[in-house]
Amino acid sequence: MIPDHDDVLTDPVRGWTWSFGMHDDPAEPSSVLLPGRVDAPASSRDGCSAVGQFASQSAAASAADALAGICVAETVILPGQPYPRDDEADRDTVPAVIDRLLVAGARDAFITDADTGYMHSIDIRAHCEDRDQALAIGRQMAPISPPFHEGLINPWAPGRKLTEDQVRARMYVASLERSDRLPRDELESKIWAIWRAWREDQLRAENRYVADPTGLHVSAVADIRAAMQRHKLALDVFLGNETEEWGSPWYLGWQVVVENNDVCLASVWCMHIATGFPALVRWLDESGVKSAAYSVYNRMRP
Repeated sequence: MIPDHDDVLTDPVRGWTWSFGMHDDPAEPSSVLLPGRVDAPASSRDGCSAVGQFASQSAAASAADALAGICVAETVILPGQPYPRDDEADRDTVPAVIDRLLVAGARDAFITDADTGYMHSIDIRAHCEDRDQALAIGRQMAPISPPFHEGLINPWAPGRKLTEDQVRARMYVASLERSDRLPRDELESKIWAIWRAWREDQLRAENRYVADPTGLHVSAVADIRAAMQRHKLALDVFLGNETEEWGSPWYLGWQVVVENNDVCLASVWCMHIATGFPALVRWLDESGVKSAAYSVYNRMRP
């Protein structure tokens, strides 16, 4: 691994903050995540999830067993719930599943997942054995911007694993988003050529739009989109892609920074929290994380 691009992890250019800091003073993750009980991801992504947070890991474990839910440290997830909608049946179902968690002792409970309209954020501070271990984990979560983030292999997904070259490629692409860093070997040269071609097509499209924002013919728009897609497919070869994209049960959104021996993940949002969250935590554990703290924030509630 060429370490010169690690500044994308240690000094991110985008405003990095813990999730809670979006609206209030930043708050460090406060609950123990690892070591602790982390159940396997849900076997299905049907429906949405009810999530409850408990005062201790033992309380969460007992509630998960009683409710046939998934336990992740102090959080219990009940997957396969009906989506909250305006019809009478769902108006009755949502409060009922929330009440089940509250009766079991949850101090907070909410509905979340894709297509529910309700948001959550998870913050994790994962402590590693040393800085090299923290960087090794962080490099696999290098921040790739749209459109190149779509359809990439997620290393925390069961059965997935990135090669060293795929990790190197992701780090180089992430670094190119900061500055036009010249390539230093054959792999970076191939990526740089694709990146430059993409940037040139992007600039050409922007100039055409500025020149005449109402005059882009439908065929011109189609040509621009086709060119962009060709560049994305060319980069996918190096970044490592799979067919599942937006609907993937392992899809996450996140921010990452490496501080000393810690991997800090903020604003983690799972497309399906019952699959993505347990898979992520299990992967961190398997990757050498010694201990971790976390917080789950309920952004919106039904």
